[in-house]
Amino acid sequence: MRPLHHLLMLALFITGSAAAAQNTSLQGRAQLSLNPGYAAQSHSVWAMGRTGLGAHTDCLWGGYFNDQASVTLTLTAPLDTLGIVVTAGIDTRLLIAYPNGTWYCNDDFIGDNPGVDLTQLPAGRYQLLIGTNQGNPNGTTLVEATITFAP
Repeated sequence: MRPLHHLLMLALFITGSAAAAQNTSLQGRAQLSLNPGYAAQSHSVWAMGRTGLGAHTDCLWGGYFNDQASVTLTLTAPLDTLGIVVTAGIDTRLLIAYPNGTWYCNDDFIGDNPGVDLTQLPAGRYQLLIGTNQGNPNGTTLVEATITFAP
């Protein structure tokens, strides 16, 4: 059985419903804070690909990312659950740097879109890097993406 927040994210992904989630337009990168009891929300960000995955993590798949996070997410208090889905018109990857320095990665959670169902998250600052399947070493590949957070 899928967690309730996963079903909510799937519904937002399929319908793109602004009624079910708050949409906030951002300039490519975002700094967000979430408190316990937050409402589901979506934000426009850029998926960026220039630097190979390399030293970021030991994920088995490749990918291209910028050196700076697409989203800096601050949890003001511990959260029991947090669902994250990235949707874009191309194959994207998601890297999450936890406050303690460990990395989590995902690819193809729903189709070509990455996502995660996280549990028991401590308060702190999380860096989310949204990358692309293919990069451009001579410049940055920018693709508009939507990131959705659901409790």
